[in-house]
Parts: sequence; C-alpha cells; structure tokens
Amino acid sequence: MISPTFMTQARLAHVLGHGQPVQSYVKEWTVYVQGEVLENGWLQWKLPIEDEVSQTFGKEGWVYSRLLGFRIRGSLCISPITLYHFGKTQ
Repeated sequence: MISPTFMTQARLAHVLGHGQPVQSYVKEWTVYVQGEVLENGWLQWKLPIEDEVSQTFGKEGWVYSRLLGFRIRGSLCISPITLYHFGKTQ
C-alpha cells in the first residue's frame, strides 16, 4: 500500500536583500530578507518559514511539514538562536 503522504527535504536559502524568491536549484529557493537593525548594530531576521514555503515550493503543490535543521554560512557573529512556532488560527 502506498502512503498518502510523501515527504522529501528541500532548502530555502535566505539572503540579505530585496526581490522576489528565485528557484536556485531543483530543491532550493533563494528568499530575500531585510531584517531589523537592533540598537547594538546587529541584524535580527524573522523568517516565516510556512509562508515562504507557500510562496516557493507551494507553486508546485508542496506543503510545509516541519523544520529538520538549518545551516549558517559566512563570516558571522551569532547570538543565541531562538526558534518560535506561531500556529495559524482558523
């Protein structure tokens, strides 16, 4: 019996800048973000993953299920990372 749910992994690459999401590879989209400049000069990003999946992979019928992990690249100074889940009301 074939399961009605098919799961696969895909990536969203968040890049500082302006613009519409662009498909980078078969299972990767680049999403541009601005962030909020904090008093200490640091930049805070709030990433609405479910909405970003809808605007990118959702065009092909994909639906967000869960976050399996994240990768940070580049020359960065990282403060503690906090992950929040904001459930949508119906």
